[in-house]
Amino acid sequence: MTMRGKYALFGYRSWSSSLYSQPEQPAAHIVHRDCNPRFVVTELIIWLNEHKIIWRGYTRFQELVSRVLSEERQ
Repeated sequence: MTMRGKYALFGYRSWSSSLYSQPEQPAAHIVHRDCNPRFVVTELIIWLNEHKIIWRGYTRFQELVSRVLSEERQ
């Protein structure tokens, strides 16, 4: 069984560029509660698990967290 098949078996979707904007709104709400980067990352991972999304690529995840933290600080 391929890795994609294994994930699909449990209903998970692989991250794609079409899903990139979906975590933006929850990330903004998370940052309103707490600006600690560790908290934001943990809560986003929980959100991704709840929506069964496998986020590939640490860099894009880091960019999202950095962006929402910067916007909140401004």
